[in-house]
Amino acid sequence: MFLVFSVCLALGMYFMYSGAEANVYLYRNVLLGGIGLLLLSNHLSYAINGLIFLAPLSISVGMDSMGLKMSFPAEFLTLVLVILLGARLLYYEKFSLKIVKHPLSILLLVDLVWTLLTAITSEIPEVSFKRFFLKLAFIMVYYFATAHWMTKKSNRPLLFILYGLGLLYPIYHTFNFHAQYDFSQQVSFAISQPFFSDHTIYGACLGFVLPFFVLKSVDKKAFNWGMLLITLILFAAIIFSYSRASWIACMLALLFGLAVRLGMRTRLLVLMTVLVSGTLVYNIDTIFFELKSTENIENDDNLANHLGSVTNLNTDASNLERINRWAAAYNMFEERPLTGFGPGTYQFEYAPYQSVEYLTGISTNDGDRGHAHSEFFGALSETGLIGMVIFIVLVFSSLHYGIQVVRHARYKHVLAWGALLGLFTYFIQAMFNGFLDYEKMAILVYGAMAILCVEDLERKKSQLTEE
Repeated sequence: MFLVFSVCLALGMYFMYSGAEANVYLYRNVLLGGIGLLLLSNHLSYAINGLIFLAPLSISVGMDSMGLKMSFPAEFLTLVLVILLGARLLYYEKFSLKIVKHPLSILLLVDLVWTLLTAITSEIPEVSFKRFFLKLAFIMVYYFATAHWMTKKSNRPLLFILYGLGLLYPIYHTFNFHAQYDFSQQVSFAISQPFFSDHTIYGACLGFVLPFFVLKSVDKKAFNWGMLLITLILFAAIIFSYSRASWIACMLALLFGLAVRLGMRTRLLVLMTVLVSGTLVYNIDTIFFELKSTENIENDDNLANHLGSVTNLNTDASNLERINRWAAAYNMFEERPLTGFGPGTYQFEYAPYQSVEYLTGISTNDGDRGHAHSEFFGALSETGLIGMVIFIVLVFSSLHYGIQVVRHARYKHVLAWGALLGLFTYFIQAMFNGFLDYEKMAILVYGAMAILCVEDLERKKSQLTEE
């Protein structure tokens, strides 16, 4: 059946690039993908395996008649799986209530409820309800269905292995395109298309799976040359993605991993985060002035200069535009602090909330570059203070349970560390970007949370047995 599905995908991709009219190849792909899904619908493992593998290979396709874009085939499969696998899990298989009762699951359900409430009070309800249903589909499939699938231990590493294998062709495609421009930084923003919309989400997904493959390739018990080769490919791809956020996230993940290995507690992590964040917020004007007055480090092909340019607040348009978006998000929060403007509405509402002193040459009022460039500020402006607090609690809860799992004597293995460090890289990037609405990142984030959920349940069960 998996072979049949692969053949359907191959034919669909052929039609995608055959030059046919957009609607024609969309319908052909939907038809072929639907046939493959129906063949797999009675096999949860095959369906989820295929979905994970296809996520990095999916391409955004316009649906002009509905005014929507869909990442095909991953989002299409996800939406159908919500119905087919949701009914299967609820009525035909025993679903572990322990998974539903786990704190991470409860937090995700609370997040869904608040998203629904803020959609009701939204400035643009039709946009917000679309965003709510998208999040509902992601959490149902990528977290709950995946957690159920992961109750079988052998399935758990497949989140990283299949996704990593799925990344190989997009990496080859990107390298091949980038080589035509001598791997110049100037063209790095669009080199990952059509599989990834820009180099930032491309780098973020690469950075998420890298810790697992690095640990797998240095683990004497699990070492194999294939893992080492994939690790080297991922490492090269991250470097030439020129994604500064991804570079920083990977370096901080290394330090975080060392800190956890040396015995850092979650409470200390929270305290350090609060102190650093509080200091930055309190001295934000001084810091901004100092960075504006320092010598500029230009963003170019030199890797050191490119990384150092994160402090350039004079000529680096990317840095300046982020500040503009954050300031607009905060101004929106001040107007609607409790419920925000509604999920997904930032890009349609932020224009009048921009401050003149932060506008840049790439600022726009058209809503075509509209994310808040931060998961935290995005939540603040769209779902209010409560929405941002829920997200922050989810972040620290994920790290807390990840630390608990890797600390437990029987669970100090590569998978748990890969999930913990992968999530950490994303949470760092979430300060500068917002990718949780994209299936390519959502499947990794919610899938890693599912790993920590089932591993934590096993950890607690083993502790009770020992007692």
